[in-house]
Amino acid sequence: MTVSNILVPLLKEEGYEVSHASLHTDMGVDFIATRENDNFQEQLAIEYKHYRRPVSGDVVRRLLGLNAINKFDRLMLVTNSRFTQSALEIANSDLPVKLELVDLDSLKSWTQ
Repeated sequence: MTVSNILVPLLKEEGYEVSHASLHTDMGVDFIATRENDNFQEQLAIEYKHYRRPVSGDVVRRLLGLNAINKFDRLMLVTNSRFTQSALEIANSDLPVKLELVDLDSLKSWTQ
């Protein structure tokens, strides 16, 4: 089972239309999810990292850098692993965009 088999149905349940980002221009993310919210179209960028090691703060910073160009409304970084303390600290800091870090345990909780 791939992450898209798990993540896409969960996002669709929340009202998102999900597509592989490769269907758009190369935005540096894996999926783009959109939904209408009170006459406003919200765009969520999702990056998936399949790592044996924890996802570092550098990966989080790269995703935030991509957002400076693409201007998504929300960002989600998903991994089969976990996140370093540095990554968690960045995500919990005062950011110009909402950033969610989703590890395997969080993804399992989301499915229940």
